[in-house]
Amino acid sequence: MRVGTEVYDSWESVEIVKSIDSLCSAFSVGVSDKWRNLGENWTLTPGELVRLAIGSDAVFNGYIEKLDAEIADGSRSIAISGRDRTCDIVDSSVVGANEYKNVDLLDLGKKLCFEVFGIKVTSDTDIGGKFPVWKIKPGETVFETLMPKTS
Repeated sequence: MRVGTEVYDSWESVEIVKSIDSLCSAFSVGVSDKWRNLGENWTLTPGELVRLAIGSDAVFNGYIEKLDAEIADGSRSIAISGRDRTCDIVDSSVVGANEYKNVDLLDLGKKLCFEVFGIKVTSDTDIGGKFPVWKIKPGETVFETLMPKTS
């Protein structure tokens, strides 16, 4: 696990949850400092970027949302949890225009996800034609905007 420039490799537990029902993945990691100097500070704070990797393969990129520390018998452990970068499009309102003309869903996804949050959007299937006008309600999140509209 890399947080900023610091690597934490004394994991006691790791869980990554990915679900088709949820756009964002979640993680939790239990880290111990038994092999670190006890005087060394941990520089973990909510909002920091986290990268989890197996070898050189990244399996998760996201943010710390919660920290729970425990001190016992001369060692410290901490439970770190959070969500991946797609949480930005689930939690954040649309930035920019509230109306787009002559766009398809892929174009709209690229404008709202990549241009603002750096999240790449692709499609392996036919997504249909262009919408003459796509209106966004004030305060609507990017995820709500891109979800199928029902009447």
